[in-house]
Amino acid sequence: MLADLTCDYTSSDGMTREMGINALKRQVNRAHALGAKVLGGPFQLPWNWRLNTSTTADFFRIVGERLKRSEESIRTVAEHAASAGITLFVEYLTRWEIAGINTISQALTFVRGINHPSVGILADSAHEILDGEGPGVFADSVKEAMEDQIPLHVHLSAPHRRGTSTSWLPWQLFLQPFVKNGYAGPYVVEIFDAKPPFFEGIKMTTPAFALPMEAAKSALRNVKNGLLAARRGGIAPDTH
Repeated sequence: MLADLTCDYTSSDGMTREMGINALKRQVNRAHALGAKVLGGPFQLPWNWRLNTSTTADFFRIVGERLKRSEESIRTVAEHAASAGITLFVEYLTRWEIAGINTISQALTFVRGINHPSVGILADSAHEILDGEGPGVFADSVKEAMEDQIPLHVHLSAPHRRGTSTSWLPWQLFLQPFVKNGYAGPYVVEIFDAKPPFFEGIKMTTPAFALPMEAAKSALRNVKNGLLAARRGGIAPDTH
């Protein structure tokens, strides 16, 4: 996650951009040391960065310029990641958290612009429901990514950032495009237990999970039922 503006690889300042590239390379090195093959997150822009501008045109111009620099920077880091056997997955986030790449179709365009086999898309059910363009666009985008052999990684998380058993999560609509197009996994359950400074950054008012492992076990039951429903074309049962 890019959160420190002193090492921001989307900056117009060359030194700041270089510091950001090196910072992300260090994250790759840490992941490699842990034996990880996946490093995912909202790499496209600084997280929780707010752009102060009076016009919509200025907003999209500035964000567009930053995203172009981001493409170049991530492509550079992707070379380093590839040498470590790691794939970078760009996570699209709701516009409440990040200024650009808020939908899977935008993420698809962005990753195509990077054009590197070690860069893919992280699809999170929470962000898809909050800011998605509808089940048709979502299904088409998953299909296009699979056809273009763009790596995909799937997070299953409740849009209200609590347990999946107490949220409205359309399991079949979200999971079926992956099942239908031959996605082989993994499906990662995200138990969102934000700590400072992230708790303040996303303006959460609910407390952290008292029993995160119980929430995780419940979510796993939901995922299993959701996958069964997606494969059968039915509705996932309500499992608590």
